[in-house]
Amino acid sequence: MINILGIGFACGIGALCRYILSFANRKNFPFGTLISNLFAAFLVGFFSRHLTDKNLNIFLSVGFLGGLGTYATLNYEFAAFFSKRSYAFVYYSLTYGLGLLLAYIGMSV
Repeated sequence: MINILGIGFACGIGALCRYILSFANRKNFPFGTLISNLFAAFLVGFFSRHLTDKNLNIFLSVGFLGGLGTYATLNYEFAAFFSKRSYAFVYYSLTYGLGLLLAYIGMSV
């Protein structure tokens, strides 16, 4: 039960950080969402290699990074760009390409 409450708390903190980063979003490009997703991708890779405490890894990766990473928001924004045909490919490429690269770098450092 404590693990579930801890994950919920950490998720709330991650979501709060994502909300703060959303102020960097612009009308033409959601920079804050991109930053939160890329940072979460890097950290999940880093934590997977460097955190030996399984409970702390779950707390941070599932909780905090689950709240910080924004899969639903990402797909909504991608769909909005796709319908307007503006920056959709750039946003998709940056998010998934750099996200994969940063997760790998996080695992490697």
